[in-house]
Order: sequence, then structure tokens, then C-alpha cells
Amino acid sequence: MAAKKNQQSKKSLPKTSKKTPTKTSSEKHWLRRYARLGFTLGLWGILLAGIGLVGVFFTLPDPVEVIIAERRPPTITLLDRHGSPFHQLRGYAAKPVRLDEVPALLPTAFLAMEDQRFYEHLGVDPWGILRAIWVNLRAGRIQQGGSTITQQVVKNVFLSSRRTLFRKLQEVLLALWLEQKFSKAQILEIYLNRIYLGSGVYGIAAGAQQYFGKAVSELKLPEIVLLAGLPKAPSQYSPLANPKAASKRALLVLDVLKDYAAISQSQYQQALKLLSTPTTLPVRRARGAYFHRWVVQRLETLNLVGQSDITVYTTLDSGLQMTVENQLHALRPHFEIQRVNQAAVVSMDTTGAVRAMVGGVDWQQSQFNRATQARRQVGSVFKIIVYAAALEAGYSPDSVIRLTRPENTEQWWPEDSTQNSTATLSLRQGMAQSSNALAVTLSEAVGRQKIIAMARRMGISATIPDLPSMALGVAEISLIEMTSAMAVIAAQGRGIEYYGISHVQDSSGREIYRHFSPTHLVLEPRVTAQLQDMLGTVLSEGTGKAARSQSALGGKTGTTQNHRDALFIGYGQDLVSGIWLGNDDGSPMQDTYGSGLPAQIFFEISRIFEH
Repeated sequence: MAAKKNQQSKKSLPKTSKKTPTKTSSEKHWLRRYARLGFTLGLWGILLAGIGLVGVFFTLPDPVEVIIAERRPPTITLLDRHGSPFHQLRGYAAKPVRLDEVPALLPTAFLAMEDQRFYEHLGVDPWGILRAIWVNLRAGRIQQGGSTITQQVVKNVFLSSRRTLFRKLQEVLLALWLEQKFSKAQILEIYLNRIYLGSGVYGIAAGAQQYFGKAVSELKLPEIVLLAGLPKAPSQYSPLANPKAASKRALLVLDVLKDYAAISQSQYQQALKLLSTPTTLPVRRARGAYFHRWVVQRLETLNLVGQSDITVYTTLDSGLQMTVENQLHALRPHFEIQRVNQAAVVSMDTTGAVRAMVGGVDWQQSQFNRATQARRQVGSVFKIIVYAAALEAGYSPDSVIRLTRPENTEQWWPEDSTQNSTATLSLRQGMAQSSNALAVTLSEAVGRQKIIAMARRMGISATIPDLPSMALGVAEISLIEMTSAMAVIAAQGRGIEYYGISHVQDSSGREIYRHFSPTHLVLEPRVTAQLQDMLGTVLSEGTGKAARSQSALGGKTGTTQNHRDALFIGYGQDLVSGIWLGNDDGSPMQDTYGSGLPAQIFFEISRIFEH
């Protein structure tokens, strides 16, 4: 029986073994089902991808039409008062140039930095993409992009800047299409004429004008490498906005050209001397940066920006602007000695047309305009308002005032270093010596509200405190407003509305804006003549002697408490200029008075009209 059981057991093994193939067959069945499902899904995937590509293809713009059409933001061209362009911004694009019109080294430099395999690929460069991935992985950050120049043309000319897979597919398809439709030379030409180069300019011709003030055909090696370094990050490497970064980038381009034997050793050494430091870069320095920013803000207020190309005829006098900027630059050593960190200057004619403007010592470090945006105490310059109200109330320049302290001894009273509290002064003497006691005496006698009303008539919009100290210029007023108040006196009492835009034309030459100056009087002729007489005494025998010149007719100094602000505002036959020195944080300067450096700056400005 045992033997039989053993035999039966041994026989049972084959039965078990017969069931195993049954499970394997089941597994194969499921594998076949999964394979069919995967194949079906794959087919659907390919079909959907094909439909997607077809969809992408049908959404592509017509490259020929887009290339013919000039696509760029509207251009704002600023002209000075003589009709000469001094700044272009927004979408400035010059007339396109052909490859045979540019230096041979220029396209070579751009290709060396942007697409070294341009003549080998078909629009998309797989090797370039792999190389960029490898470089970026090794660096741990994005250092290179894999886009070809053809792809950059597609992005710059045809497509939006959105980073989506759909847009990338469009980019690839268009790049391949362009390579079939246009020659390499044509694509490179389109690229060079459309590439954004910072500072609102598009294309190498506009870049040559903006940065170097010359035609693209006149560019030399140092200028070429500066331009070729811009496409990677136009704002970061702009030689106007960031000379240090521009210098570093230009040296990299120069090294690449030397490595590829595109330039000789002597060319390399000569360019190296100019590009090694930011101060030696061959860049045309922008003049009137604070002015043109102020003008553009005014254009935006008038809703004249962004609709079409416009030409703006401004009031800027480029020669005077250069004089002012050079004078401030020459005085920088004195600024350091006297702990002066900032300065502002505004000059206008007797119609209110602003001829020059500087809003700070360095535009690249700070774009805050201290001539128009800052509100600071103006000190004794405000006394021209007090004296105007007093003269209108019946006083004359020869009226003698006794400077007595009010009976209420608790009332605040200023102290003068030039006279005691029981002295007598005429208005002419008080203006020349900048007497605080006389200014407060007049203000209290005439009435503070009349002083405030006079300030409003003369163009001061700032809040003026109804306090005895008001007469000493404790109100915080912008330099341009205080200068325009002096301009009222220089303009024989006529109301002044300062401005920087004369008129604006659209692309067809049609005038779309014009400024009209006020013609009404805000001061009586008698008051104006008396004020001019007194302000002339300030220059001849008073605190403004340092500002006296052949062309200067009158002016007033101002110094605030602890030398936090120093001002001089004066005028000649054709020009009114206001100068302010101080520190943004309100810290005291070192013995800096309005009769010192500000008066000297005015003297240098006024001398331009003596030649």
C-alpha cells in the first residue's frame, strides 16, 4: 500500500507540472493584451502629436509678411531746442542696413558669441543644445542657451516672449521653415537689424547711434565687441547703465575673437587698452538724463506715449546742459571736502522753458530727480516772497524797519549774526544782508496769509506752515518751483509755468501737442522793478557777491539750519538758475553756505552768456 502511495505521489508531480504551463499561458495572454493596449495608445499618441503639430503649423504667422512688417515698440525721439536729436528711447530702430554695409568683423563677433555653428545647422542645433546643457550642469546654473540665431530671429520677430511648450514648438517649426525659405546671409541680416541691444534700441544701426554717436559702417573693434556682448543681457551689459559689467563682457568677446584668430595680436592689444576699465570705454555719454526722464513722465501724463512714433521738440539747450554737468563734475573734490553728497541744478528762461537740468551728481547711481522730486527747506531764498508781499502792501526798498523783539517774550524770534535786536534796516539792506529778523518782522506786519497767497501766485504749490518761522524758508519746496518763482521777477512780473516740451509731432508730421505760456501778470510793475533793484544789491554788496558777473542781474542766497541745505537762485537777461547742495539723509554739510559753492556754480553758468 505504501509503495502504491509513493507511486501515486510521484505521479502527482507531473499533474502539478501540467498546471504550470496553464499559468504561463495566462500571463502571456495578459502581456499580449497590454502590448495591444500600449500599441493602440502609442498610435493615438502619434496621431494626437501629429494633429498637434498640424495645429501648431496652422497657428504660425506668415514669416514673409512679418519680416516685411516693421514690428517694434513706438519710438520717442527727443530733440533739443535747436532741433538736434539728443536721445531716443522706447523702440528706437534705425534704417535697416545690409551685410555689405557693415564692418566684416561685426557679424563675426555676433556669431562667435551667439551661434558658432550658424553655417552648419539647419535652424536648430542639437549639438549646441547638448553643449549648453553640459555647460549649465557643470556650472550649476544657466550660463549658455541652446537657441540658434535662426531661433532668436523667430523669437524676436514672430512670437511672443511666453515660455510654453506650444510656443517652443512654434519656434522650432518656424526656424526650420526660415532656413528653407531664406539664405543664411538673409537670416543673419534680419537678426542684426532686429536684435534688441538695450536702452530702447533695436538693431546694430540704432545701437551704433545710441552708444557711440556714429554710423554702423564707422564702428571700430572696441565698439563692435561692446555691441556683440549685449544680446545675452542688454540691460545688464549696457555701457551706459553699467560700464563695469559692459567692460567685463566686452573683454570676453575680445578674447573669443582672438582665440578664433579673427583679429591680430596688435588689434587685440589696442582694443584691450580701451576696454580694460569702465572709464575708458569708447561710449558717447548721455547728456541730460534727468531732463529726458522728466520729459517722458510729462509725455505719459499727456497720454502721448505708446500710440505711435513721436518726435518731441524739447526746450533743452545741449550746450548749457554740458556746461552745468561739467561744472558739477569739476567741483566734486570740493564736495568731498565739505561733505556734500548731492547737488541739483535747474535753469529756465523767462518763459519757463527749462534749458538745463541736473537732478543728482550721478544718474547711474540714483535716478531720483532732486531738481523736481525732492522737497527741501529753501532757507532765505523764500524771502523774495516775503519782500514781494511787503512791497505790494506799500513798503519800498528804502523803508526803514526797527527790529524789536515782540513784547510777548515767549514768542519765537530769530537771531541775526549781522545785527542786534534793536537795529534798524531798510528793506534793501535787509535783502542784501539776508536779515532773518527783518524778514519775520515784515511777515508779521503784512500778515502770514498774504505771504502764503503771494507764494501761490508766484507758482509755489507746497504746503507753507502758518508760523513766524515761515518767513525764513522752513517750508519744503522743490528747487524747480522756487526757481520758477524767481523767474516771475526776471520776467517782469509775468506768471510762469515751467515746461520742458515745446511741441510734439506724430510720424506723419502732424502736431499733436503744443505748450502755451501764460501771459498774465502776477506782480505789479512797480513791485517787480523794486524787487529787481533789491536783488541786484544782493550781488553788488550782499551775500551773493560770489555770483556776480557781467550777465548776472540779481539773485538770493539760502542756507538752512546746521548747513543741511545750501542754495543760490539768480537770473540774468535771458536765464534763471537755481542751485541746491545737500545730502539725501539730511545730514549737515561742512560749513557750506548758499553764498559759497552754489553761488560759484551760478557764476560759471552765467558766464556762458558773456561770450
